[in-house]
Amino acid sequence: MTTPSPATPAAAPLPPDPNPTPPDRDAAARDAAARAHMAAFFNLVPLLGVFTAVGVYRTQQRESVWAARQALQAALFQFLSFNVALMLITLVAVIAVFAWESAYTDASLVLAVVLTVLPFYLGYYVLQAYAAWRAAAAVRRGDDHRYAITGRLAGPPT
Repeated sequence: MTTPSPATPAAAPLPPDPNPTPPDRDAAARDAAARAHMAAFFNLVPLLGVFTAVGVYRTQQRESVWAARQALQAALFQFLSFNVALMLITLVAVIAVFAWESAYTDASLVLAVVLTVLPFYLGYYVLQAYAAWRAAAAVRRGDDHRYAITGRLAGPPT
């Protein structure tokens, strides 16, 4: 003969979440903010990611202030990092012209300069894509991500 098992006690209600998701950080807002940051991957074609992030900013202005601020921050980061990279790559190209001008002529000089500059552009792209990937992962969780320099330009955190 088996004895009946004791009744299991009713589960206690869960305590309220100490860090509730603010209303403007719902799943759609988090997705939009992540898309704005991930737009940096489009920057293989210069500034395409900036235009994409600005488009996300325009569509999110009425939907979510937080997502719009994240998109603005992504656009600023991509624009400023592109301009810094452009200045550095131009400097490398000028140095390469002076370094290679005695060894190469005409078309071969152009090819030598392009091959010298290409690793710098790819390095910029990889670093920017990595920073954007980290930002997108943070905002996808609902965290308030701020880039080191451009985060201050986009305004105070919400």
